[in-house]
Amino acid sequence: MTNPKVSKDYRPVSILCVLGKVLEKLVHMQVTEFLNDHSLFTVNQSGYRKGYSTITALLKVTDDVREAIDNRLLSFLVLLDLSKAFDCVHHDLLCAKLKYLGFSDSTVNWFKSYLTSRCHRVFVSFDNKSDWADIVTGVPQGSVLGPLLFLIYLFDLPEVLKSCSYVMYADDIQLYIHFPLKDFETYQNRLISDIENVILYCDKHNLVLNVSKTQAIILGTQRFLTKLADMTVSSLVVNGCVIPYKDNVNNLGVIFDSTLSWTDQCTLLVQRVLGILAQLRRCFSFIPPNIRKILVQALVMPHLDYASVLFTDITDCNNLMLQRVQNSCVRFITGASRFEHITPYYDSLGLLKLEKRRFLAVAVMVYKIINTGIPSYLFDKYQCTASSNRCVTRSSKLQLQIPNHRTEKYHLSFFIQSSKIWNELQLYNYMGKSLNVVKGIVEKYLVDN
Repeated sequence: MTNPKVSKDYRPVSILCVLGKVLEKLVHMQVTEFLNDHSLFTVNQSGYRKGYSTITALLKVTDDVREAIDNRLLSFLVLLDLSKAFDCVHHDLLCAKLKYLGFSDSTVNWFKSYLTSRCHRVFVSFDNKSDWADIVTGVPQGSVLGPLLFLIYLFDLPEVLKSCSYVMYADDIQLYIHFPLKDFETYQNRLISDIENVILYCDKHNLVLNVSKTQAIILGTQRFLTKLADMTVSSLVVNGCVIPYKDNVNNLGVIFDSTLSWTDQCTLLVQRVLGILAQLRRCFSFIPPNIRKILVQALVMPHLDYASVLFTDITDCNNLMLQRVQNSCVRFITGASRFEHITPYYDSLGLLKLEKRRFLAVAVMVYKIINTGIPSYLFDKYQCTASSNRCVTRSSKLQLQIPNHRTEKYHLSFFIQSSKIWNELQLYNYMGKSLNVVKGIVEKYLVDN
């Protein structure tokens, strides 16, 4: 947080023993293997798991919404905010859950010893330090095992959800439910019921759900949203607190607007990139071109590439907006004037334009999903053309089915576009190859075409 003004804005990280972290890493590997072998992880939990990320969580939500749009449905999306969740883990309850999941008594006792009898203090200088205070709840901040233990602590949260679909990234919880326009009130009541169930769950687990910071949005086509605006509908009220429906929300670093047009996200990206370039241009004459290229790749391109696989349905106008920003980056690297044709400079630098970078990102993502089967909530959507069975064998050389769809929104979804890329590039011929090999094949395809 920038310029914290109150004490609660400071989130200290524990200073832990290096050898202790080595031991934690070994324990982490064994516990993770046990949880994977027995399928004990929460299915849609994407935090701190190999092959899962914020991107896969966002893909799950966006493609489900696009499919709902294809079925003439609207979608409620609620982003729940847990306050300092990692600091509120109840030690005895966590140990009880470890026992319930099948961990041995000796393992549970080890974790109990690991969590309890800890204390901490704030040290500024020898003359300015606080008294020692016992740590009675929470997992150690900055530890290797802390995030994994938190995932175990929340493993049974989905059991309280009766109507809503969900996606979780550690303590970020997203609830969504699709509904026809005429049944707005019915499905909103179901949504409220599930949110209240989550609040009760949090109360029993020493967690605090901050309803006042919870965000809600209704997603759908402009046509149905306009009809909804003309109706008299009740507000989303949870425990006496009104949660207003917003025109856009910040979801894991990506701005979602009501129609998934990505206009607000593109505008934010342009502002960020131009701000970075403005700072870099102050030192333009002192930085050689090779260093300028490194700076752009390190400081600018991650902003443009983050979650780019979501933007398969980006409009030509928004794509042009972002492309012009990338052009500015290339002109900064090469010193080209604004009146020169920019494409030759892309070729000389060995850079791909944004549309091709997005194509590459989608191709790599679908290969990772099919090759590893992870995450399962994305892998399970794909089916082979020659069989109704799932694509579960790595040696299978089958194309993917393209489901029937009627709207352009779903046609441009990640699921359908990635399936087409898989078939077009015949990526099934490279199953088992390393990611770098596949990436090189796709890049060659893009350059040749």
